[in-house]
Amino acid sequence: MTSVDLTGRVALVTGATSGIGSATATLLAERGAHVLVAGRDADRGEAVVSVVRERGGKADFVAADLSEAESVRRLAREAVAPGGGHVDILVNNAGVFPFGPTEETPQGDVDAVYDLTVKAPFHLVAELAPGMAERGHGAIVNVSTMVATYGVAGMALYASSKAALNPEPDHVIQKKTAVIRFSSSVVPE
Repeated sequence: MTSVDLTGRVALVTGATSGIGSATATLLAERGAHVLVAGRDADRGEAVVSVVRERGGKADFVAADLSEAESVRRLAREAVAPGGGHVDILVNNAGVFPFGPTEETPQGDVDAVYDLTVKAPFHLVAELAPGMAERGHGAIVNVSTMVATYGVAGMALYASSKAALNPEPDHVIQKKTAVIRFSSSVVPE
């Protein structure tokens, strides 16, 4: 497999303080991107940044609470500063997954899951995609799940929130003449 050289690119990865987000941030840095590790926990975020730097990569931690729109928009505005004025790659990875029967799901859980998994990516795209379009390049990756395409008992809330992130493969954002393509959502195995 040929790896893509991302030298000079800036990647913002949400939920990057652990799991898939951490692995994604590390891989992007290994390929040359300056990675902005976004998450709530500064200690875990700085640990990811340290790993990236120890391996010769470039990374910074950006504290982020993705539970409300203004905080998400602030993250996007603040992310461009350590990124040299731009973000070229947005990886919407952050998510929560309370499992259980639909009829027993508290409204607070529904709101929390949709705020983080659906609304936060929407607001990040709204803030960052116009700059990508103006520069004529960019990538937006939504991390999803295979249960977004079929039913699994106890996973309706999580699956429905991830399904909302799955654009049609040809979904694009157009501004002027530049086109930013969304990836087909990445579904980890």
